Amino acid sequence: DVGCGYGYLTRRLARHFETTGIDVSEAAIRKCRATLPDVTFAVHEVEQPFPMPEGSFDVVTLTDVLEHLVDPESMLGNVRRVLKDRGILYVTTPNLNSLRRWLYAEADRREHHVSLMSRADLVTLLDRSGFRVLRSWTYVSAYMLPGRFESDAGPETGVLCEKVASR
Repeated sequence: DVGCGYGYLTRRLARHFETTGIDVSEAAIRKCRATLPDVTFAVHEVEQPFPMPEGSFDVVTLTDVLEHLVDPESMLGNVRRVLKDRGILYVTTPNLNSLRRWLYAEADRREHHVSLMSRADLVTLLDRSGFRVLRSWTYVSAYMLPGRFESDAGPETGVLCEKVASR
């Protein structure tokens, strides 16, 4: 779970899978270690190569991280390195469509969202980074009225993809 924060998703994943959480915040990782002692956690700058061997993971989750990075393509290369061939990557990030630009412009500035992209741009970036998109969608956050769309209507994007096997 890259960008695990205080471990909300990590906790759910750990109920069913061997799980590792990575985050830049030492305070967040301290809390995670205290509440989830059986999970491996690392304090790590996610734009740097991950401190795990190549092909370590079957699945990587990347929820609401890419938009904070100056170089998301480089970080996706780091993710690709630690994923096994045909490993699964689950990504969520804001969808830079006209609705989002209008409704969330101030929030995006406040939250340090420096790499906003449309769903189409995200799919292109994932393809260029060595991932095959299995499914993509947009949605409205569960904190608001829940909804999922096959169109670009939603302010958030979700993508499920797999690592293309190394040649």
